[in-house]
Amino acid sequence: MMVRMVFFMVILCVAPSFLPGQEAHAGMEEVPDAAPPLQEAADFFPVMLLWEAARSGDIHWRPDWPLTVPPDGFTVVSGRPRSITLTLEAGQYRIQRNNQGLLMEFPFFVRQELVQVHIHRDSAGKITGFMIASEIPWIIDVLAYTGAEPSRARVTTAEKVYCSRFIYATTGVSETWYDQDDAMVAVFTAPCMVFQGERRFTALEGQTLEGTMTARYDYDSWGNNVAINTVINDSSSRVSALYTGLNRPRYWKPWVQDSSPGYILQWDAGGFLVYMTGTATQDEDGVAYQYTQDARGNWTERREIPVIRHSGALVPSPQVTVQRIIEYETGVRR
Repeated sequence: MMVRMVFFMVILCVAPSFLPGQEAHAGMEEVPDAAPPLQEAADFFPVMLLWEAARSGDIHWRPDWPLTVPPDGFTVVSGRPRSITLTLEAGQYRIQRNNQGLLMEFPFFVRQELVQVHIHRDSAGKITGFMIASEIPWIIDVLAYTGAEPSRARVTTAEKVYCSRFIYATTGVSETWYDQDDAMVAVFTAPCMVFQGERRFTALEGQTLEGTMTARYDYDSWGNNVAINTVINDSSSRVSALYTGLNRPRYWKPWVQDSSPGYILQWDAGGFLVYMTGTATQDEDGVAYQYTQDARGNWTERREIPVIRHSGALVPSPQVTVQRIIEYETGVRR
């Protein structure tokens, strides 16, 4: 069984344009980005996205993932993992479940950084809050529920405290932020659809003191996210991907220059990414991948070997190694 995991990007990140899943290293040029400008005071973000990830626990790769994170970094081909820890140059990122299989930690993009989110639950597994482990931590306490959905939360960061109120309907979700003077400072709305019993947001609209943002999410018949079209104030951008069946991108166009052709990803019959071509440096043909696997056939080390065109010949250059630790439901580490 394939277990799929996701993180969401709310505020767009400026990412270097090297091959996806490959760390930056000496000799690789960075291609200028065409991502929309960031909001300068992005204090506000849709808590509903945190809630949706924690509630579903079924995480999907999306084409707005950063280029440094492997597209299969949190995917396994067999077994039921309790945790997957991915070690990158920027740090460690983990998806963790408890003994009941409920999601307890996951990576998340907010305010220009990839952070680790910790979920707080009561003894019955009900979500009571979140902690975002960034340079300035964010604490989100769920204060009230309406049925199975949150209706009110307190958001605390540094010396600021906000109240976030939610309205859930069959067609979508609305979320409004208020400051300590009960003045409205942000509002978000997200229409949704239901795909195989799972709620999927089809769009996100937000208005804050810094401006407006809209995003539209498109899906294929497998439920894969094939495109995200985003407008922040007057700047627009688009990411897209095509897939080979379930959740394996074979073509990926991230936030890079419009002239970029994007990336072509080749997967073998076992579900492993074996080669990728795209825009990195003028002389680089692509990246080949080699793996060390555990007893269940899942990779625990991946060696990323850039292939450089030199005097008309393709030669490998120094490799980059990505490590991950998988702990299965049996509690045995491989």
